[in-house]
Amino acid sequence: MITSFGGSIFYAIVWFVVPLMIASNKDDAIMGISLATFDLAVLLLGFILGKLVDKFNKKLLVFFGLLLFSIAGMLLGFNYGVLFILVGFLATVGDEMSALSLWSWLSVLDKDHESDGLVSGVINLFQDLGWAIGPVVAGVLYTTIGPEWTIAVGGGLILASWLLYSVKFSGVHVTVDVDWSLVPKKPHRFRHKR
Repeated sequence: MITSFGGSIFYAIVWFVVPLMIASNKDDAIMGISLATFDLAVLLLGFILGKLVDKFNKKLLVFFGLLLFSIAGMLLGFNYGVLFILVGFLATVGDEMSALSLWSWLSVLDKDHESDGLVSGVINLFQDLGWAIGPVVAGVLYTTIGPEWTIAVGGGLILASWLLYSVKFSGVHVTVDVDWSLVPKKPHRFRHKR
């Protein structure tokens, strides 16, 4: 819920600020296609990140995904042209890695699936709130601290959710259900000789 809220505020800030940056600098053609990088990253890496989430520790993927998302998000506003596209791509990779890991982790933890609609509704509610709050924050900050720092503040919100995640889940261990009947009680042959 918190990562969806912070992520949607960040994207709302970016989608508010970047068109204003493009309008003020008509000479930069690369920035005209810059917003496509966020969706392009999802299209190109969605399946790969999905397989990664299925094979690796979800807790670590969320940790590193949020870290990548926050660092790239804070650096995004200070890079223009091709660097904006590259940093935006990295930010979205981090976002997708953490979001897919969290949804997959939720599916593993929720055995009965009795409250799936409620959980999804609350997460989507906070995501929609972020999309509503983001432009307001961007409008206020854009005129006071400028476009670069406005985007950096959005990335700072992701950093705050990463810090909260790091503190909250520092002792949580993700377990995988193992059918212990398939694991032999002892080795089939001796590994050493006397």
